[in-house]
Amino acid sequence: MKQFESHHRYFIWVCIFLGVITTLFNYSFGDNDHIEQLPIIYRTLDPNYLTNDFFVNSTSGYSPRYYYAQFVAFFGSFLSIPVLFFIGTLLSNIAISILTFQNVMLLVKHYRTAMITVLAVMIFPTLHLGGDLVLYGSMFTPTTLVFPLILLAFYFFLKKQMWLCFIATGVASLFHILIGLEYGMLFLFTWILTDFLKQKSIGSIVKKLLYLLLILVFALPNLISYFQSKTTIDSTLF
Repeated sequence: MKQFESHHRYFIWVCIFLGVITTLFNYSFGDNDHIEQLPIIYRTLDPNYLTNDFFVNSTSGYSPRYYYAQFVAFFGSFLSIPVLFFIGTLLSNIAISILTFQNVMLLVKHYRTAMITVLAVMIFPTLHLGGDLVLYGSMFTPTTLVFPLILLAFYFFLKKQMWLCFIATGVASLFHILIGLEYGMLFLFTWILTDFLKQKSIGSIVKKLLYLLLILVFALPNLISYFQSKTTIDSTLF
């Protein structure tokens, strides 16, 4: 047992090392998605930031980045944004590396396979077919923030700790509503389908659908804010 724990601890340290190396080699700041997101964050930190800018003014209330901007601005009040973004990306990549290892170990219980998977995730790019080219973060964005939560939700899913699984996807939905809700629904209906194929019980499906309420509770902060701030313009003006 002690030898197993020693082996496991060794591989966790390797995962941390890979997360650090991946961040150092790929990190960037101030380009791509940051061109959109940084002005929103700086306005949240300073109400007088770019007061005549149309984009910043239109996103100063509720937007899909609202809770993300509030979260970053909270920590940005005592850390500079460049430092905060680097730390956030670093921690995200370390978490992605460790959780990938833990999930593969739950699936196949084989250290070599788990380590090869981590290396593939943290080093090799994939085909860019409508999604992300890589799974690790090269800059701090809402996706970088929530992807470790999705891997954590998958970990709980594999362990059949479904309350924790849906809480993790729910928290993710606060910062990235599409990713959080999509994965929450995916985990829910995968769980329902696999159990139904085993038990053939309609009652079991009904009980599991109650977890849908937990997913919707986490969606409410975004949905309520959206409908409260929703505005329309005349079609001719549009």
